[in-house]
Amino acid sequence: MKIQGLIRRTVVLLSLACIVVFVSRWPVTTQSGVNYKWSSKQIFLYEKVFDFLNRDIQTRRIAAEVTDGALRDQDKLRRIFSWTGRNVRPTPEGFPVMDDHIQNIIVRGYGEPDQITEVFALLASYVGFPATAALLELPNAPQKIVLALVQYKAQILVFDVVRQIVFQHGNGEFATLEDLLRDPQLIAAASEGIRVYGVRYERYFANLVDLRFTFSRMQLQKPWSRLKSEVVSFLRFAP
Repeated sequence: MKIQGLIRRTVVLLSLACIVVFVSRWPVTTQSGVNYKWSSKQIFLYEKVFDFLNRDIQTRRIAAEVTDGALRDQDKLRRIFSWTGRNVRPTPEGFPVMDDHIQNIIVRGYGEPDQITEVFALLASYVGFPATAALLELPNAPQKIVLALVQYKAQILVFDVVRQIVFQHGNGEFATLEDLLRDPQLIAAASEGIRVYGVRYERYFANLVDLRFTFSRMQLQKPWSRLKSEVVSFLRFAP
């Protein structure tokens, strides 16, 4: 009987191992862009999972190192803000514009304005502050500006990571989105009269009240959040 039980357990384990190997080698698609031209390629599922987990580990390590020793939440955000400005620079002239995973932007050390902002948002989310990048558009202006929005104690903080502009009060406390809507002078004081694409910086904030955003993109970079999302998506469309 003991031999039969051992055989049954062995058969079950071998069957599970075969299933795992079969599923892990399921072909999936990954995409990347170079100079705004997208391409896709097929890889095995286990490769995609490994890459995802590796990016998560590396991001957690960087976020922990950057904020090491910071006691106050605001100090953690300031450190991430400054670190991003120092370590992720605008795309050098003549360099290709790469569009892939956020962790790769950190490794390359350069990116477009939305990518630089997303690096800050990703690291902020990894230390407990849901964050995202959002666009501010001014009619007739040639370009948009990108802002980082961070959820902080039931409020939304605003940062311009690309230009390293921190919106804050005279006492050094961060200004919230509501503060900027209520007192536009905070924007003018922070920007110090700079122009963006020939337009005074604060003019871009005329439509700040219409800003739309969600924190889901950065949250989905984390394994548990991604797994829950994939399960919900599967159940929703399962017959």
